[in-house]
Amino acid sequence: MSSTRHPGLRVAFLEAGVGWVPFFIDRLHEHFEKRGRLDRERLAYRDPQEYLAAGNIWTTCEPEEPILPGVIDVLGDDFIMFASDYPHWDGEWPESTKHLRNRPDISEDTRAKIGGENAERFYALS
Repeated sequence: MSSTRHPGLRVAFLEAGVGWVPFFIDRLHEHFEKRGRLDRERLAYRDPQEYLAAGNIWTTCEPEEPILPGVIDVLGDDFIMFASDYPHWDGEWPESTKHLRNRPDISEDTRAKIGGENAERFYALS
């Protein structure tokens, strides 16, 4: 049995922010380490951290989330997209990206990824 049935499957968690992701990935990783050997005979799967690294898991963030730099430090910036649904009751159109653009705690390269480049990759727009 292969290590994954659908290697190209991508799952996006939208409208939930990004602060929960490090905890959840770590918790799933712990279960995989402690219980994975019990299930390997009947289930073929990888360590949850590998799914994230392989680009199978994506999420959106709110640009003003205080934990955003910490998530980027722990898990990287390749799976995070700007939550840009419009119109939305809590949006600040036409200034909806100002919080992301003005964050001194996130690099310009990371802002470019979160602000659009990651979404282009996720939706295969480029």
